[in-house]
Amino acid sequence: MSSTMACMIAIPLCLFFVFLGVKTNGTVTIVFLVTLASLYVAYTLARDVLSIKLLAEHEDMLAVSEPIREGSEGFFRTQYGTISRLSVVVFFAILVIYMFRQLTPDQEKAGISKGLLAIVTACSFLLGALMSGIAGYSGM
Repeated sequence: MSSTMACMIAIPLCLFFVFLGVKTNGTVTIVFLVTLASLYVAYTLARDVLSIKLLAEHEDMLAVSEPIREGSEGFFRTQYGTISRLSVVVFFAILVIYMFRQLTPDQEKAGISKGLLAIVTACSFLLGALMSGIAGYSGM
């Protein structure tokens, strides 16, 4: 997908979320705008760092960075392989624990079942683990 096409999709989507935030809660709008600004800064910094590879005058730096990159990718494969297996075990542990957990009066009043609470909580854990892994990988 080209960057022009991505902008054509992203800009209306962002405007929709800003509109939705204004209609529901001003804090949501502020958080969304700060998030967009942060993503833009991260994009520009990543673009600048990745553009260094295009410069021929930095060959010494590239000679050093290549083995470091290879080592870090090997570390990530080993580390994230172990963490992903552990996350699956914890996912099922959370699922089982929440299936047998007593619901609070507020949850019963809202009509939330034990199964729904268990699935939402366990999936939230997996989503958090996935986002943590993405943050770690992009930070490296």
